[in-house]
Amino acid sequence: MKIKRIISSLAMLLCIGFFGGCSDMAQPYSTTDSVVSDVPAEILALRFDDYENMSIAEYRGKVWQTISTDEKGYFSLLDSVGKDVSIHDTNTDAYFVKYVLVPTVAEKWNEWSFQGSVIKDISTTEYTIHYAIDNAENILMDERNRAISEMVAGFEDVVNGGTAEQLSNEIEMQKALEIKAQKLSEEFSNAAFQIMAELSYRVNNAPSERILPNGETVTEQRGDVGTEADYRLLLSLKAEGYQEMSVEDFFQNYIELVQKEGFQDSYARVQRDISMNDIQVTLSDEERAFLTITLEATSQEFTAKFQNKSKTPSLRYRIEKRETEVVDGQEIPVFELFIDYILNYTVLDSKGLSVQERDTFLIGITDGIKTFIDKQTENELINGELTLKAETSRLEQQFNNTEIQANIDIAAFQAHDLQSNIQSLN
Repeated sequence: MKIKRIISSLAMLLCIGFFGGCSDMAQPYSTTDSVVSDVPAEILALRFDDYENMSIAEYRGKVWQTISTDEKGYFSLLDSVGKDVSIHDTNTDAYFVKYVLVPTVAEKWNEWSFQGSVIKDISTTEYTIHYAIDNAENILMDERNRAISEMVAGFEDVVNGGTAEQLSNEIEMQKALEIKAQKLSEEFSNAAFQIMAELSYRVNNAPSERILPNGETVTEQRGDVGTEADYRLLLSLKAEGYQEMSVEDFFQNYIELVQKEGFQDSYARVQRDISMNDIQVTLSDEERAFLTITLEATSQEFTAKFQNKSKTPSLRYRIEKRETEVVDGQEIPVFELFIDYILNYTVLDSKGLSVQERDTFLIGITDGIKTFIDKQTENELINGELTLKAETSRLEQQFNNTEIQANIDIAAFQAHDLQSNIQSLN
């Protein structure tokens, strides 16, 4: 089949995003561009009556039966749609071509991905939705399409339902979105069809959004506080000898706990407490370390395996630093640093690697990054992103071994000299 030519023609359209989520959709159409005005009727004729109640196998076969009568002509028409910059996702005909027709008849039709974003006030949520079709006879076109649309709508609900204070908390929102994605994945996946999503939530200009002009920290509104029962449920995994358990065996214990009623809600409340540094239950240092390191890593391994499918676990960390000076009795910010990095890691031997060895590996890298930052002067940090990347590469080489390996991505690096704040007062 020659559908590869269709994919190359529509590559730019497919990169724009799903459901008009990306900002590209808001760009006005220039009348100076050479474009066609509508999706060709011959292409729209492939939107057969009641096609949504056909199985994917049935619809795919019927489309190819039609296309085979004039492959060159159909490819040319699809190419014209791909080049038509005036057709955006608000055009339902173009939507049909981009998100229904092409993914269904493409050469690798049984595995597909869509990208998009949700922009809300000060935040941006980027997502990639993946699906895999294992039995095209047992999944209807409508079932696949609805799974995708419901997943996108679910992300929008999480973001649109957040208060300004909640939206400013990246860790809390990231976790809420991941929990939503996991629930939707479980709801719509079955033996014939699996769907999952990767998400990245960020606050635009996060440091300035959380600090008032007078230097005071914005008080974040929080949700429900974790109860003693919530913490005890999660800490039930901290059984005697757990550190010596293999990563694989501990992971199986986690899977059993995940299936208990109320786990997701308890986990969300505890993670919110941790992200806001507002744990209202008495914990030992060991219990805190277990929740923030051991449990979090295992949770991400679970997400990677059952939600993202073969994707590596990812741990997100933030480093913030702020220096102030007192001028005329007023505390004035003179330096601010914001670093957001992602530690992706792969366990190569889950049966041979112990939980303690994995945790020591993760702690070694994160402590190494923090120590490096603490040793840098403010001037070194101002333009220090490349230096930090070199240090993360060095840490990867130092800690990576035959059982576990890490890859570190710098998601955001902002360092600002704010001495002008003092000068403005003189």
